[in-house]
Parts: sequence; structure tokens; C-alpha cells
Amino acid sequence: MLPTRARRCRRAEDYLHEAAQANNPASGTFYDPAKTGVRLTSLGVHEHWNNPTNKQYSRNLGTGQGIELVALTATRPDAVLAVSQAGSQAVVSWQGSLTDFRLQSTTNVTATNSWSDVSNSPALVQGRNTVTDEISGKRRFYRLAR
Repeated sequence: MLPTRARRCRRAEDYLHEAAQANNPASGTFYDPAKTGVRLTSLGVHEHWNNPTNKQYSRNLGTGQGIELVALTATRPDAVLAVSQAGSQAVVSWQGSLTDFRLQSTTNVTATNSWSDVSNSPALVQGRNTVTDEISGKRRFYRLAR
């Protein structure tokens, strides 16, 4: 007998098979939700891919019908900072999906090795990483670094 978890997964899969083959289900059930005496047609397609490496469904395999897996490559937005002032603090924000960046600041962009990490951790505010930083008497420059 299968472990409980495997049995549950198997039963869930059986429901998908039943729905996909509602016009001729493996269980032999006559599905007639409208109570018209007319058998329900298929509720869609349920397939398994050919293997976990290729992940091809029937249409990927050239049948012309069924499910097709389309691979999408997500692009990341450019790392653009928005800087504003609120009283004696600089408010710096950037796209929230750019989580592998850290905010750095300097007062002298021409000096080498003058950039240092801003100690305040960003807070996610309306989809943007946001940091408030105390403004000292000098001009401050900001950048994102990996």
C-alpha cells in the first residue's frame, strides 16, 4: 500500500483524469451536472510531461494538439534609484525585485574605495526597497552594488 501522502497525490491526480475524460471517465460515472440526460464533455486537458529534464507535453512532441510548455525568460528591471528628501533624511528607493543589491553611499565620487554600505536595511514599501538615511552637512551620493 502507498504511504498516505502518495495516496492523497494519487487521488488528486485521479480527479484531474476524471475531469479531462468526463465524457468517458475511467470510473464509469455519468457526469450530468445540468441534469439534462446529456453526458458532460471533457473539462480540459490533463497530461504528464515526458521527463523532468525535457518537460515536453504532447504539443511539444509534435502532435499538434494538447498542452505546450513555453519557456519564458524573465528579465530584471534596470537598477535605477529614486532619491528624494524628507526633512533631514534622504529617502532612497529601487525596484523591490532587485533583492541581491545593497545600497552604498559616498560624499566623494572621485575618490577610489570611498563607497560604503548604508547601514539601514531596506523596507519593502509599495513594491520598492526603501531606505532612509540621515543627511549630513555634505553632499551624499548613492549607488546599488552587488
